[in-house]
Amino acid sequence: MEGAVLNGGECTLYNDIVKLCQKINRFGFKIKIDTNGSRPKIIEELCKNRLADYFAVDFKAPKEKFYTVTKSNLYDNLIKTIEILQQNSADYEIRTTVHTDLLEEDINKIVNILKNMNFKKRYILQKFSYSDKTLGNIKTPVKELDLNKLRKDIKLQFRNF
Repeated sequence: MEGAVLNGGECTLYNDIVKLCQKINRFGFKIKIDTNGSRPKIIEELCKNRLADYFAVDFKAPKEKFYTVTKSNLYDNLIKTIEILQQNSADYEIRTTVHTDLLEEDINKIVNILKNMNFKKRYILQKFSYSDKTLGNIKTPVKELDLNKLRKDIKLQFRNF
């Protein structure tokens, strides 16, 4: 084993995540953090103390749709998390799981937000994959995402398309 992935739910909700990362580091393992960006102060502490090697941040929706998609008011925390990662020269990616019944034109809004933040890392679009274990009443999308309509202002990568 070379490393550990801390995910969840939301792994930054774990009160002792900093101590956990310290312990994992003592064993010489690399650490990847999967986060929704809701706890920027934790991300900042992990960055400043170099306790994580990689971050994958879920950008679920633009501000105007964020509550509808996530049922939370944590959009500003997400943006702050991205800013912290940029300021700390962390290795990270931003990703969005695309379900065209929830997000479609919104992907271009996210691209624009990231462009305006001078985003230079990986923005990954992941195709939604239905499972009977999916939370909520979300089924397979009715239509496919039209990749030709996506803005190319930042580097896009695709998973499972």
